[in-house]
Amino acid sequence: MYTTKSNNKNCNYIVNQTVSWKMMSIDQCEEVFLTAAELLERTGICIESKAAVELFAANGFWTEGSTVRFPSTKIEWALKAAPSRITICNRYGKRAMRLETQNVHFGPAGGAEKVVDRKTGEPRKMTISDVEETARLSEVLDNVDFASAPGTPDADGVSVLHSLEALLKYTTKPIMQPVVCGKHAEAAIAMAAAAVGGAAKLRMNPYLVLSVESAEPRYISAETADVITSAAKNGVPIIFNNKLVSGDTAPATTAGTLVVALANTIAAIALAQTVSEGTPVIAGGFFTAIDTENNIAPYGSPEAALISAGFSNLMNYLKIPTASVAGISNSAASDAQVGVEMTIGTLTTALAGTNMLSA
Repeated sequence: MYTTKSNNKNCNYIVNQTVSWKMMSIDQCEEVFLTAAELLERTGICIESKAAVELFAANGFWTEGSTVRFPSTKIEWALKAAPSRITICNRYGKRAMRLETQNVHFGPAGGAEKVVDRKTGEPRKMTISDVEETARLSEVLDNVDFASAPGTPDADGVSVLHSLEALLKYTTKPIMQPVVCGKHAEAAIAMAAAAVGGAAKLRMNPYLVLSVESAEPRYISAETADVITSAAKNGVPIIFNNKLVSGDTAPATTAGTLVVALANTIAAIALAQTVSEGTPVIAGGFFTAIDTENNIAPYGSPEAALISAGFSNLMNYLKIPTASVAGISNSAASDAQVGVEMTIGTLTTALAGTNMLSA
């Protein structure tokens, strides 16, 4: 029998130790990247923050009004300056998550405004008690790697900080905290620094991961830019989440959606690195495709999981740590549809090697 086995057994020898799959080949990833680079260099991104635009202009980017265009050399610099691996610690400084290669870590998903009360079975507004309960549960479950609020509690407009207070009080695991503006980001960083013994310790042993969303293609709002800037100044890891709907807020094709998502992400990475080179940035995605017949954007659909998996493949190709949201269902009851949609969504994005998976 003819074999190709070499005497040098470690040379060009690939080992598959776990099940995995790829939505995107290396050639496809390269094509999407080059298309996004052309979009950034030719057309650019609208950034509503005057301070961010001025910072870009002072560092060799091309600006005109609120539009920033990105020379290829700046794109390549930003991607190389951003770390390819990020280590997240627990409150005591012990290394808890290694966001590198295709390591997968799980945590609870957020975004809910209401919960179904376990005692009455009726929907109600979320409260701080629900966040506290989630924190306590996350603390004792071995397969939950990080903690996050399950949604938005009704707390007088400062729910972000009340939620973080509950998480800091009831869990020692790493915390993923969504924020919507620079002031909330600064306050959250100060709270986490106080919990670990100072800003220097928080920078050396990151315990808090901020998360911010961008829901439009080729656009970064002033509030989002402020959050990125705050995280970069303080050396705190940040997840930049693209929340795009294919066929509605993004092109109808998967490739087109990935191009604009990547363009947004590179712009965010470039901003963070321009503020402070080496800032840890995690590329996040919250994708789906529009259902025109029912006029909804179903986050439990197969398209949502496939686009998210493709985005993780793409960022893995660029050596940027990834995050995603999965395990979501559009069913209104705990039924077979929930089981199928949550399982397929979580499995697809996990096998794609998403580093932080909120599910």
